[in-house]
Amino acid sequence: MLNYKYFSKGETILLSCMSGAKTADWIGPAQNTTNPSLIEAVDDFGKQKIWQTTQYTNHRDINPNIHNFRRIRVVGTDSNGDFDLKISNASYYDIGLYRCAIDPVKGNPLTKSYVLQLKTPPSNLTIINETEKGTFIGNENHLLTLDCNVESGRPPETIYWKKERTILKTGGPRRNFYTFRPGRSDHNTNLTCEVTNAVLDRPLTKTVRLDIKYLPKVLMNPEQTMTVFERTNTKLCCEIDSNPNISFIFWSKDYKTIIDDAESSCLFLKNVTRQDSGNYTCLAGNEIGNGSDERSLIVFYPPSVYLEYKIFSVNESRRDIHCKGGGIPNNLTFSRVEHTSNFNEHIRFLEVSSDGIATLPFLNEIDRYQDTGVYSCSASNGVSDMEGNKFQRGEAQLVFDGPPVFAPDNKQLQYGEIGKPIEISVKVYTTSNITCHYMNAIGSVSPLESIRNISSKIVLMRIYFHGVYITVNGIEVTFHLANLHHFQTFNVTVCINRSTSSFIVEVRQLDYFPLEELSPQGIAIILLVTIIVILTAGMGIYLRHIKQQYSKRMITAINSQTFRTSVEESAQYMEVLNDSTIPNSSQENEIPMFSMVERTVVENRDTTLVSADQSSVSSDNDNSLSEHLDDGYEYPYTTLLVNIRTEDEHVYLRTRNSATLRNAAFERSSELTEEDVLPDGTKTHYCPNQRQANLNLNSDWNDSQETDNKCDQTFVHPKNKAVYINLLLKQ
Repeated sequence: MLNYKYFSKGETILLSCMSGAKTADWIGPAQNTTNPSLIEAVDDFGKQKIWQTTQYTNHRDINPNIHNFRRIRVVGTDSNGDFDLKISNASYYDIGLYRCAIDPVKGNPLTKSYVLQLKTPPSNLTIINETEKGTFIGNENHLLTLDCNVESGRPPETIYWKKERTILKTGGPRRNFYTFRPGRSDHNTNLTCEVTNAVLDRPLTKTVRLDIKYLPKVLMNPEQTMTVFERTNTKLCCEIDSNPNISFIFWSKDYKTIIDDAESSCLFLKNVTRQDSGNYTCLAGNEIGNGSDERSLIVFYPPSVYLEYKIFSVNESRRDIHCKGGGIPNNLTFSRVEHTSNFNEHIRFLEVSSDGIATLPFLNEIDRYQDTGVYSCSASNGVSDMEGNKFQRGEAQLVFDGPPVFAPDNKQLQYGEIGKPIEISVKVYTTSNITCHYMNAIGSVSPLESIRNISSKIVLMRIYFHGVYITVNGIEVTFHLANLHHFQTFNVTVCINRSTSSFIVEVRQLDYFPLEELSPQGIAIILLVTIIVILTAGMGIYLRHIKQQYSKRMITAINSQTFRTSVEESAQYMEVLNDSTIPNSSQENEIPMFSMVERTVVENRDTTLVSADQSSVSSDNDNSLSEHLDDGYEYPYTTLLVNIRTEDEHVYLRTRNSATLRNAAFERSSELTEEDVLPDGTKTHYCPNQRQANLNLNSDWNDSQETDNKCDQTFVHPKNKAVYINLLLKQ
């Protein structure tokens, strides 16, 4: 394998040999050697060359007879088997062929070759046949060759032909040819020859301008065919592109000369008629040749469009409708054929071929009735009518026979009463006359004997044509029964020639409102009314709840205020009660309970019956007074306020409750000291230091009275006193 390596003066070069060698020898360029070795190899330009060489190294020893003895040495280690040749301070004398031959540890001897060349830039770039003005002359559609030459450098250069940075051809070294057929679009364009190699900092370039001569190019109006209305003015103009400039121009109609004028590029036509229709040519020429362009002028009118078809039988597989029209021009453009009902309801579109043929899709015989209707076709030749419409319209009525079709909205459930006349009606669509109609009960093949007569009339009905719900003229057939014998199912049959169709009708008792008779609108109204009623009731309950909550908050606030006042008033009100005095079940025979009497004078307040154990009483608890009194365990104390309006004085009087428990009966008794409640001025005793009293349950009333007499007495005037009596209620 031959490797090319390029260097600059003074550079250090390393030529790698192969690894894994027991020994290696290098040969290199012979300098002033009498017996050089000759080796044939290709140079870097691809040419065969004879290279003179001599021995450079033996193993790692340098040949002392070579001119660059001091600048060469072998690098690498024996252990790795590396024998690379290193050349320091390379110069022109180091150019040439180098080869490393190794004796490998295993295998046959191998060689590796290098060609060392000094780097030099290319120079003297020229383009052959270039004019003094830097142009290159050629003719349209004739071969043109551009030749770019350069004195080669090393490494070999690459030469490009470019057009506006687009590479047209790559070549080199030394030269690059570019051959092509120029067109009028190449006129006045610039082509550049660009030369590059590894030595150049910037590529060498040279640019030429193309001067391409071509025939006159004549272009008339953009439209290939010009159309005008009669009795209007128009003009025909042509644009001419020529290099060199034209020397003549003239106009012709149907190849007959009209005007010869070297400067007239437009032809004016006034008040045109149909006879002015024809082919107009603009011809121009220069020293290279002639050029021309031709346009057709047509005095036009809009087409009259019509549909051409035949009566199709039910057995025909292909059914075509041909849209046609007359007018000038006759190159008609067709829009889709539209299929509509007799009431101008759109059903579908049919695609039309370029020659105006629309093919009806295949349908089974029983479904071909759906092809009945109005078919309209629109066509245009580019000419507008007097109203400015470019598309003209034609239509035709097509009728397709088929079996009768029952309307989708026929009622399968009909209602009657036993023994009374009934009318059973069905609507049917057909394009032919009905030849028979009859009705029989399911399970019976013979017609009903109770049919009084059968009537029919033309009605509007709705039916599906190709998935579209449209209006058609149908026939309503009514079977008039003299009386209804049974609630049963009937089969209604309608026939047209050899085609028949049937419809099943079930008759039910007319004693309820049939939900199935409700239309979707009726069901929606019922649901809406139901929702409104539920919402109204819910709003009423919610408003009542809000009102009750508001009332409870107001009453709670009032009672809370009353309770705080009562707490202040009763700061010195104390009860003395020992629950241990309550007898158990073994002591339930007539064991009395006692409480001490304590009198307290406070400010006068208007108060009612208040529970002693409750912090406040809310109006939310609508329990009656009897409920509080009967609950002897939850509310054992009750305060009775006897309000005697005085001069802001109250007397709180605690009394002894004597409750006798007899078996399981709930009986209560209360004993009051007469002197405590008589308004006769009896003195009232108050012991300010006696807050509690430990009473012996076995003591009698006298002992208690004696204890009271031992207290310091404070006289309170009995005038207008409010007496509070606390009753202990136990069961």
